[in-house]
Amino acid sequence: MKFKLIAYAVDRMTHKWQWPVKLVLVLICGLAWGNQAYACNPVNINVSAPKSLNINPSLPVGSTLGTINVTFGNFDLSGGCRDSIVEDFYNVLWEFLGTGVANGNLYPTTIPGLSYRGKYTYMYSIGMGGYWPTSGMIPVGGTSVPSSSIVIEFVKTGSMAAGGSFGPQVLMTWKMASLPVAQFSLATTIIIKPTANACTITQSAIQVNLDPVSVSKFTSAGVTANDKAFTIPINCTSPANIALSFDGTLKDASKGVFQNTNSSNAENIGIQLLDSSGSPVTTTVGQYANVGQITGPYNYPMTARYYSLTSDVPTGDVSAIAYATIIYN
Repeated sequence: MKFKLIAYAVDRMTHKWQWPVKLVLVLICGLAWGNQAYACNPVNINVSAPKSLNINPSLPVGSTLGTINVTFGNFDLSGGCRDSIVEDFYNVLWEFLGTGVANGNLYPTTIPGLSYRGKYTYMYSIGMGGYWPTSGMIPVGGTSVPSSSIVIEFVKTGSMAAGGSFGPQVLMTWKMASLPVAQFSLATTIIIKPTANACTITQSAIQVNLDPVSVSKFTSAGVTANDKAFTIPINCTSPANIALSFDGTLKDASKGVFQNTNSSNAENIGIQLLDSSGSPVTTTVGQYANVGQITGPYNYPMTARYYSLTSDVPTGDVSAIAYATIIYN
């Protein structure tokens, strides 16, 4: 039985923004195919972000170099393309798309070697909270949308010689039935500043092997078994007050249970992660596992264990992946 924790160190400096996603379609609806000019306009939601973000360009390609969390209040979709979608369309295609041509879930920036990806946290409630581009057949619903946030992560995709600026630009477009009903626009510029990390996670991939367990032990949902202690090795070259954020595919976010990647028993059992206090890790944006003031090497203690989701757990392998990121307080 294997549980794999993938850990990255990201320099957030004094920022506390947290992270913790698929397809571009163009519908012709009284519009010109060549320039994709729609006969209606999306509702525009302006979002604000910090003026600058420090990143560590020395991290390997694929690393998340920085994260921002932009929040916005409730808004209404009336007055734009949403009005063109009649309520008789019970299920329509919803799409959430970043700006530019996606490479997987990464969208281009003007900074060489740096891409961005994002997710709309409110859409977790309907199973579409992953990284853009993401899509699904969803009921049209009403026009009122509650306040929420968008998480933007900057990912290293190549060699980086310098920083640069990001924005202003449209971060994400929300479509229904191929019509753009809303767009979320960054109205300001974020200055991306290369800097060195004070702290790093010295082992980028940590594999935790759980001992085998008899399925007869899982007599009901919520049963845990075979606690396995492990540590995340951290080293800070200068004093730093840090925390850890966690992300991944969750089966039960409130219990810190990560999705089992084995499809034969994925609905029956998962892997629960506990922080140093023995509490389930949280993946909620803005909530972290506090580590404290660190200088030099430090091993942050954690626990992984089986967690039953049903009372009837079949035999089979259990495997999950979680991600840890250093946050500077």
